[in-house]
Amino acid sequence: MKKILILLLLIGGTLFAGETNPFDKVSEKEKEEIKNTTEEERIYEIHEIMILSFNYGFSNMAKMTGSNLIIDEANFAENLASGSIFGIELHRYKKSNLGFGLIFNYYSSKASIEVMDENGQIATLTDKVKIPALSLAVGFKRANVAKRIMYGADVRVGGAIYQEELSVFNGKVNYNCPTGIFGANLFIEYLMNKNTGIGFSCTYTSGSISELYIEGGGNFELEEPLSLNRIDILLSLKFHFDKE
Repeated sequence: MKKILILLLLIGGTLFAGETNPFDKVSEKEKEEIKNTTEEERIYEIHEIMILSFNYGFSNMAKMTGSNLIIDEANFAENLASGSIFGIELHRYKKSNLGFGLIFNYYSSKASIEVMDENGQIATLTDKVKIPALSLAVGFKRANVAKRIMYGADVRVGGAIYQEELSVFNGKVNYNCPTGIFGANLFIEYLMNKNTGIGFSCTYTSGSISELYIEGGGNFELEEPLSLNRIDILLSLKFHFDKE
């Protein structure tokens, strides 16, 4: 009778072990891998996680002349092509380390040059460019918690609005044009703890416009498409939210 009770207890323990032992549904290799990871490693490498990033940095257009096509001056074009960029990103990664994200960024630059009118009067012509953009991203991440490093990449597609303000001799004209954009991003992050990190990223964005709409009505086609291709170098402050 005693042997029968022991046998029943062993059988019952085996049947109900799946409800209490999280290792029963994985392979022996997976059991050892999980046992040998720390809590932080399980959060970063196995759990579903959301990452909120605030980014700021510098951006450079591959080519930029602005809508004022009569100005062919190297320094003016260079200043207009070199700007700053601010961004906010929200990414959600699955246990597979694959994920998707929503990205907003805002590029801005400014250039000035002295010009002369037909009467010989000299004034400063100022050109301001702004490009707000919203994109969707699909990518992956990897983590090495022993070295407190996370890294990854994604591809992006979205829309942007090219905005330009040209002012001279107390006059001002505003242009704009919506356009599609796509790009790719590489990032690396140093994990200060399981909730925060600081990062560095490099993003390439591609797009172009062939016409401009004038505020107040009207539009005109550019002599050649205006390239919006640029490279962004960003520093980031990241906040992590574990989903389990």
